[in-house]
Amino acid sequence: MKAFKKELTLSNKCKPVRNLIYKRFQMKKVLLTGISGYIGFHCASELPKEGFSVRGTIRNAAKRAEVGETLTSSSMDISNLEMVRVDLTSETG
Repeated sequence: MKAFKKELTLSNKCKPVRNLIYKRFQMKKVLLTGISGYIGFHCASELPKEGFSVRGTIRNAAKRAEVGETLTSSSMDISNLEMVRVDLTSETG
């Protein structure tokens, strides 16, 4: 990672692209259980603003579209959002 940082400081010609690439390497992923709930929804809308990538869990596959539409309608960028269906009540998940 040090070599990558050093390369980024060498040239100012591509500063916007360089910053975007550097920021992408810095992004941390957060697992957010219950993204379709009240608190989960609000966390999902705030975490990307702080530079986090979000992986949210849903119990029902039908909720995926609903959550995506709700977040998009609240003018949230969902490019760093991933939703996965899980069954937290079973041993296999």
